Amino acid sequence: MKFKFYLFFLLFTAASLSSSAQNDSAFLSNAARSLSAHFNTHPVEKVYLHLDRPYYNIGDTIWFKAYTVVGQRHQLSALSGVLYCELINGKDSVITRHTLKLKTGMAWGDFSLAGSLKPGSYHIRAYTNWMRNAGAEYFYNQAIRVGGPQPVLFQEKKAVVANQDIQFFPEGGELVSGLRSRVAVKSLNA
Repeated sequence: MKFKFYLFFLLFTAASLSSSAQNDSAFLSNAARSLSAHFNTHPVEKVYLHLDRPYYNIGDTIWFKAYTVVGQRHQLSALSGVLYCELINGKDSVITRHTLKLKTGMAWGDFSLAGSLKPGSYHIRAYTNWMRNAGAEYFYNQAIRVGGPQPVLFQEKKAVVANQDIQFFPEGGELVSGLRSRVAVKSLNA
């Protein structure tokens, strides 16, 4: 009994879908038109901050350049004229807030890290009033580290002197003073 019911339901669904196949192209073109109209009347604005480095010490200055873009093509935005940038500590308390004037979608600014700050994790948040319409999840947010242990980018390696064999091979077999020539170098056991 249940099998017959499921078979009937499946056949009914397939028949209704095949009868509406001619209307699919009209439906899709209407949906694309309405979606395009929605994005033209309600554009999405995004902010990106370019920081000078990812790690800072107490007393440093965080320099940044802000880009405000709109739409799917990420073109510089003319929707907003003001950008709000905030330096926030690990407890989500705003330490410093800057209000920057946007010029053709761009702005420049800095945060001075005062000596009274404690080492730890901080983050920078940036947004426009237009972005507030969409909610805080659309704000720019980047974590930074201030003070404390910083990652080692390069480690010095100590030169190994024992058992080194370096050989020079001038082109043509001999090195003549005053003549320009190529020299191959071979290093072993180092």
